[in-house]
Amino acid sequence: MEENNSQGVGTQEVVSGEAMNNNPQGSYVTGTIGAIIGGAIASLPWVLVYVYGNMIVAILAILIAFGAFFGYKIAKGKMGKGLPAIIAIVSVAIIVLLTTIICPLIILADLGVDPSFETIQKVYDDERMVSAIMQDALVSIAFTILGIAGTIKSINKQIKAGSKDIKFSEQPQTSDVENKD
Repeated sequence: MEENNSQGVGTQEVVSGEAMNNNPQGSYVTGTIGAIIGGAIASLPWVLVYVYGNMIVAILAILIAFGAFFGYKIAKGKMGKGLPAIIAIVSVAIIVLLTTIICPLIILADLGVDPSFETIQKVYDDERMVSAIMQDALVSIAFTILGIAGTIKSINKQIKAGSKDIKFSEQPQTSDVENKD
């Protein structure tokens, strides 16, 4: 005999994982974890261009946001009002971590210096280095915000329109919107 829980999902469905696939609600927690992993993976081109090209490229910040969004969807994150904020916060947090810790460590390793947190602390003791790192961080954050602003706006519009399937950067279509009669 199959029991039902408060959401009307059968015990058998929960055990087999079917409820997870059929539940459009998802979870902000699993979505955030997926966004962090996806954003981190998608940040590799940004890191390579920053470290080896000595450039900050705004368009690559969009890849980080895309990776965060893709990871969020794969992890079955809740497609609700919190989604745009999660994508924005994860994208900016990744950029801050990259510009203030990860990239300086990679640059130190390329220079033949032991890349450790002790070494990074010594780098932060030098006012000129701190100034350069903070300048890069501020420019990177500004570029990230500019780069993902359109995407965040698009996701917000799709959520407000009640789209069934949220896309990374697309205007809501009438066929995607539930009939609210």
